Amino acid sequence: MYESSLFTWEHKEASQEKSIIPKTKLVKRKSISEDENDWETITTTHFFTPDNSLLGRQLRLNCIPSDGKNFGLSFKVNIPEPVQTAPVNQFLYQFRMSEMGSKLQTPSDLDYIRVISYNILADTLATPEWFVSSPPECLDSNYRVPLIAQELNMYQGDILCLQEVDEKLYEGTYKVFFQHELNCEGVFSCKTGNTSEGVVTFCNRSKFTILQSQTIAVRDHLKTMPLWREIEKNESVFNRVNERNTVLQLSTVAPLARRDMILLIGKSQIIDFF
Repeated sequence: MYESSLFTWEHKEASQEKSIIPKTKLVKRKSISEDENDWETITTTHFFTPDNSLLGRQLRLNCIPSDGKNFGLSFKVNIPEPVQTAPVNQFLYQFRMSEMGSKLQTPSDLDYIRVISYNILADTLATPEWFVSSPPECLDSNYRVPLIAQELNMYQGDILCLQEVDEKLYEGTYKVFFQHELNCEGVFSCKTGNTSEGVVTFCNRSKFTILQSQTIAVRDHLKTMPLWREIEKNESVFNRVNERNTVLQLSTVAPLARRDMILLIGKSQIIDFF
């Protein structure tokens, strides 16, 4: 459905709010048709990153959903804030890129695999209480997610292992972005309990096919092992382990260039158990 839908990005001059309007002065309001004429088309791509030429401008996204056969009713989404400059002179990922230099070049060898592992920080944990030195506006997912997507795109990874991925952001943003822009297939494993974040494995579909994936609750698996008897003897360790909601994701993938090979990818976010 996403691939067949039509997208149009538009911009116009940001509206200036009047704090006080004299009662004796009549103010002519624009009609809906006049307001529509103010919008100018920028691009019809699915994703769009504004440049400095659009600073101070208001953005809007028009979408006509489609399942490939039929089109639905169009809808429009106004971006709440006008385009602004970033609160930093250089993003951290831009510094990383400059340090990596030629290492970012992808070899043509089909046997070459680039694996990326990244803790992208769950939205529920991105709070000023935890990150006291970070500007609050930089902790907002609306600010962080596009930058994370840009950085991961530049790494050109064949296998990407992400931790602390919010389930809603995975379904609504990351899954769509990786499938459409990076040609990657992904599998998500949520942590146990009331937590709504977990780990994700993305694989480049031009190099791999994901055969199957399994999620293992680490705490429950420990209870099936002889080690658990020793853990039960120590109350503090037992309570510590029992509080954990860690999962282990195991995925088997088949390299398209090596039909005689199967890779096993194991991923977890290990937080101290003891």
